[in-house]
Amino acid sequence: MKIVQHTRLRIDQRHIGRGVMVEFPVDGNLYRLDHDELLRIVGETTPFLESCSWLGRGGYSTPRPSRKTLAALEPHRLRERRGDGSRPPP
Repeated sequence: MKIVQHTRLRIDQRHIGRGVMVEFPVDGNLYRLDHDELLRIVGETTPFLESCSWLGRGGYSTPRPSRKTLAALEPHRLRERRGDGSRPPP
């Protein structure tokens, strides 16, 4: 299983159906989930899949997901990150 790390929430048409896990930080929290699950959540909580970026370039990213999106992502939140960006020990 491949894990792709991003600096923000990002969806990419190249990852669809490939079993890619994505990991990204938002407001000090780290999230990890299957890209296709992220795509489903984004489709249900945002208009991103209708954007020119998604339709024309095959991708979309945002540094600030909506509260609705973050609520849907909550089961995929790993834990808070430290101020220096490092992860605390498990």
